[in-house]
Amino acid sequence: MDRVQSLRRYDFPECAKLALDQLANLLVQGNQGIPGLGAANEDLVEQIVSEFIFGLTSVKLRQHRKLNSLQELQLGDVILQFFAQHKDEATRHSLFKAVFSRCCDSEQKVSVLSKVVSMAVGVQNSNLLNSAAVWMQSQGCNSDVVLNVMESLIQDYCELAPDGASALKDLPRVSPHFTCTMITAIICVYSLPEESSKRPVISSRILEQIIDWMSFDCRLALTSIHQTQYIHSQRPTLWTSPTKPNTQTPIPGLVRWCTRAPLLTALQHSKTDEKSDVQNTTNELQSSAHLWTKLHFCILQTILQFPTIPGAPQLELITLADMTTIVKDVSVLVQRLQSCQATEVAVDRLVQVLQVALATGAFRCSIGDLRVICQTIPPCRLLSIVQNQHLSFAPPPMHNAS
Repeated sequence: MDRVQSLRRYDFPECAKLALDQLANLLVQGNQGIPGLGAANEDLVEQIVSEFIFGLTSVKLRQHRKLNSLQELQLGDVILQFFAQHKDEATRHSLFKAVFSRCCDSEQKVSVLSKVVSMAVGVQNSNLLNSAAVWMQSQGCNSDVVLNVMESLIQDYCELAPDGASALKDLPRVSPHFTCTMITAIICVYSLPEESSKRPVISSRILEQIIDWMSFDCRLALTSIHQTQYIHSQRPTLWTSPTKPNTQTPIPGLVRWCTRAPLLTALQHSKTDEKSDVQNTTNELQSSAHLWTKLHFCILQTILQFPTIPGAPQLELITLADMTTIVKDVSVLVQRLQSCQATEVAVDRLVQVLQVALATGAFRCSIGDLRVICQTIPPCRLLSIVQNQHLSFAPPPMHNAS
């Protein structure tokens, strides 16, 4: 309790600066396995975070103070400075997790977290963005709290800031891991124009940004796999089950977008009683056809790089659950449209992804599963080639699959 009493001598934001130092020391001691730093240490960490980081006094005092908007910005600056100066990566990751744990239970934590991440992008604080990426993956890129942070970040740099694109353009150089995780989250935030979705439609501007990122580094979308040693130590079951979708990387979601985009465009265009807003959405998607072609090429380039990442034989980029969903979605839309140029484009893209993924080991399944997949895909010349190449011997299934 001496730590707590010493911190109570200082006002905000000085107490927050000192609290971060105290937390870092506690976390280092905990990582070193010093006796007596178990549950009691965790309670102390939580108390320091609540009382001195977010301005909430101890329960004993029966008082609660909420940071105002200016104080949230001050706190964000304090956190940014600490992460920029702290050299130990493991401690940074642990500290970020400690400070922003239980975000779903605190609107203020989400507000501060959104501001901190946005500020880190603006000042190119790679240390904080790397820790944020690790935390986002541990929470799940499709979790509500991560999606809230992403929506705020996109609003700051794509809707409000006129020069926000320049900061986003350099993001892969600043933190490839965060950029990869951001793409994964964007897929969960946005959708293509379809009747069943309530999410906002992906804009050409954001789509162009993703393409620019992936064109800059064709291995970018693999970063969340080969830079996750810390995450594996926290959640060792990642990427182990072919029966579950891979939500840790953006590739499955991007494949689903690229294969469905031409079909949804044709489907919407075929309707004659479109409302103006739906028609505008369709026109934008149709005008973005060349962007979907570029993105498809980027996806293929990324899959080709999969064998070069450490531990590739033990990982899956596209799981059986992912491929089954993608194939089913395309097949259903093709049946609704029958035969047209859009169906040819969509099926060709799907089979190209399947072919490259099989060849590189990015997708693995049994011969029986592969046969079902090929039978579900509408026939085309390339599919016949894939069947002749792979149905006699399927790629080996994941040896650690559950």
